[in-house]
Amino acid sequence: MRRFLTALCALAGSTALLACAASTPVSTSPTTAGPTTESTTTPAPSTTTTTPTSSPGPRQSPSPSTPTTPATPSTPSTPATPSTPATPTAPIGHPTGDQPIIEVSLGPNGFSESPAQRLRLPDYRLYGNGTLISVDQHEAPDPASGRVAVAATTLTEDEMQALLRRADQAGLVGDQNPDYGQLTVTDQGATDVRVTTDRGTAHARAYALGLEEQAGGISGSQNDARHRLRALLVAVETAVRRAVPEGYPAQRWLVLATQVTGIGPFDDGVEVTSRPWPLVDPADGHPADQGLIDRCVVVTSAELEPVMGSMEGGTLEDPPIWQAPSGSYRLLFRPVLPGEEGCAALGP
Repeated sequence: MRRFLTALCALAGSTALLACAASTPVSTSPTTAGPTTESTTTPAPSTTTTTPTSSPGPRQSPSPSTPTTPATPSTPSTPATPSTPATPTAPIGHPTGDQPIIEVSLGPNGFSESPAQRLRLPDYRLYGNGTLISVDQHEAPDPASGRVAVAATTLTEDEMQALLRRADQAGLVGDQNPDYGQLTVTDQGATDVRVTTDRGTAHARAYALGLEEQAGGISGSQNDARHRLRALLVAVETAVRRAVPEGYPAQRWLVLATQVTGIGPFDDGVEVTSRPWPLVDPADGHPADQGLIDRCVVVTSAELEPVMGSMEGGTLEDPPIWQAPSGSYRLLFRPVLPGEEGCAALGP
């Protein structure tokens, strides 16, 4: 049998030779004498030994793996906050009706007076009911009567609030008391602005307003205050131009009388014509210590119109001479504006 297996392995080739050798039984000779017995050696199972690269240490428990932190869910994007509409500016409270809230008197340049100043009229006056009175500084006075063109228009509450906000920016609402300084220039007039609101009445008086670039003597803050005041005046003038003013229908007139003496039939070689004054004698009127104005009387439009129709000649600078029972007078005529109480409108 053994010879058969050997021959068979030789025929199978070298590849199977090892397998045949492993499977061929090997007999060992007995080491002691005795009867011959057949022993079978069981081949040891083949094991693969891995040589450690270092001395083995104590067995360690496997480290528990760190749990994977779950991904934080993405925070949903916050929707854009809608823009908050601007808070509307609270309206500035003001008197109503025929109470003035803004009054402007422009100062003269040099020694000359404007028609408004000569007649003791404000250049602009805004009332609580929206009526805006303005004196036309560009239209020549009526040469017959010496009356100037007085116009009236009506503003909305929004337009009035726009002017009051300008006044607030100019420091004329409440008690801000702006300082305009004193320019180093002479022979100029002062501009007066008066603003009345629920917070009281503020009064501004700026000398030589508008000449800041030509003259000095004021600080930067004073110059800024002047610019804000001028911005208010421009806003008032713009409101007048934007509207369609109409002639102011005065119901009463102030007669401003200056008594003249020593005038004969000729004055400086020019023939003087006097007219009879048929209405209230100025001597019985209200004393008016207003420069060249001595007396003031009040007449109605119905009384004055017939007299105006008969007038000839005369100007605002050189009004005609009227003959009253108490003497000769030069007369000027001023409309009584809303809220005014007769001759008291001329001031103290």
